[in-house]
Amino acid sequence: PDQAITTAMYALAPIKDRVLLDVGAGAGDRTIPYAELAAHVFALEPAPAAIPLLRDRVASRGGSNV
Repeated sequence: PDQAITTAMYALAPIKDRVLLDVGAGAGDRTIPYAELAAHVFALEPAPAAIPLLRDRVASRGGSNV
């Protein structure tokens, strides 16, 4: 993801130790960085084909709070 967008989002809405809902999580491009700061992230992805990739990427990065 574009780092400038991510930085701006964190500045506008601090997420440290919060619970987040990532709607349209896709492959986890934002879910994984969110999980590094947030207390918990609920990742929703409506496309069934993307869900296994999302699960694999989160698991490989130790995202136990997703």
